[in-house]
Amino acid sequence: MTTADLKKIVATALDVDPREVADDASTETLEAWDSLGHIAIVVALDEALDGRVAGIDGIRKAYSLPALAGLLRGQKLLD
Repeated sequence: MTTADLKKIVATALDVDPREVADDASTETLEAWDSLGHIAIVVALDEALDGRVAGIDGIRKAYSLPALAGLLRGQKLLD
């Protein structure tokens, strides 16, 4: 998975235009990224990565695109 793929998954999960998902997108910058939106993101990532995301330590508190990317890179799930 690439960062562009991650941004697209976040946008789709939040039902926002992909252009709204900046490199530093977070709960602070995207109104749709609330607690339910975060659950939708985790579920979408878990589906896209064959169930390898939900169990990542810290994923439930990764409230920004950089935080998600860092966790995914740490698991070798993001290029």
